[in-house]
Amino acid sequence: MGLWHRHEEIDATAIDWNQLLAWAKKQTLLGILFDGIMMLPADQRPDESTMMKLTMWMAKNRQTHVRLNHQASKMMRILAEHDIPSMLLKGQGIAQEYLSPESRQCGDIDLYIGRENYKKACDLAMGMEITNPDEKVKHTDFMWEGVEIELHHKAVDLPSKKAERYFEEWALEILKHDTRSFIPQNETFPIILPSVQYNSIYIFIHMFHHQLTEGVGLRQICDWMMVLHNGYGTIDLDLLEKQLNMAHLMEVWQVMGTILVNYLGLPSEEMPFYKPEMLTKGEKLLGLVDEGGNFGRGINKPRKEYKFVIQRKIDSFIRMIKKDMPMLRICPSYTLYNFSYYFIQHIKLWVIDHK
Repeated sequence: MGLWHRHEEIDATAIDWNQLLAWAKKQTLLGILFDGIMMLPADQRPDESTMMKLTMWMAKNRQTHVRLNHQASKMMRILAEHDIPSMLLKGQGIAQEYLSPESRQCGDIDLYIGRENYKKACDLAMGMEITNPDEKVKHTDFMWEGVEIELHHKAVDLPSKKAERYFEEWALEILKHDTRSFIPQNETFPIILPSVQYNSIYIFIHMFHHQLTEGVGLRQICDWMMVLHNGYGTIDLDLLEKQLNMAHLMEVWQVMGTILVNYLGLPSEEMPFYKPEMLTKGEKLLGLVDEGGNFGRGINKPRKEYKFVIQRKIDSFIRMIKKDMPMLRICPSYTLYNFSYYFIQHIKLWVIDHK
């Protein structure tokens, strides 16, 4: 109801609202649930105290949307003034795909810069009033005026280096020639977005990478679905098929696609390469999403503090094995392919650290 804004005949009187709200929080879907609740008759909604808490949460989330849109527009304007093109990945851009953008739970701001202007952009940011700068493999992140911002020189992380290079070159081409934009309310500088074609596969790649490494909430799956829904009829399916096969992702795409059609209400004709016989695997994957929640916070234990680097590496390796074991039953070929790549990468990083 809340996702599609459709009125449906349901009896909500038997719903355990405390349990449902806890689940929605775990999956970062409180805003979508709130929209659905507001479509129910007043006598079937949660009690007054619960509704008051939800209403206050929604008001705060809307304020966060305004703040993030402002900071994204402001940062992109500053970068543009220094001849640094950028585009917004995920986040506030994906929120525009929803019928009610303010209902999507907010995250941070991810700006794609590309490798050529990356150092220039980071140097510019370091000259501003930022806090907690942290350079990572794909990006540098920091806090700026109360908002977390990531400057990316790299958009995707794939075990296939050929596919990774392809997507990076494509991202750079889009940055130069094929962007979209929207101007948030009360702002003047547009927020630049990737093309619909790019987002149709990029959001999926990013989501599945997190599923293999940490876990994802249902919100990330909804993000991908809304891109496909709004892009229906405009996405080049021949190009998409080529890209999925190049990245060895067609099987997992079809597995996840059954969740969209059978559980989230996407019409089957809007799901490219839909394969209904993958539903059993899709349900297993949905079970992992339900259990783990957003970034796997429902199952991932806090990391221990270790004195030696090798201890941290071993801990990460064990965590990776535990995380990938359930995925082996769902998409064995890609999981093994991905695991072997990241195992080698961890060894390389450890060797570099000890040179």
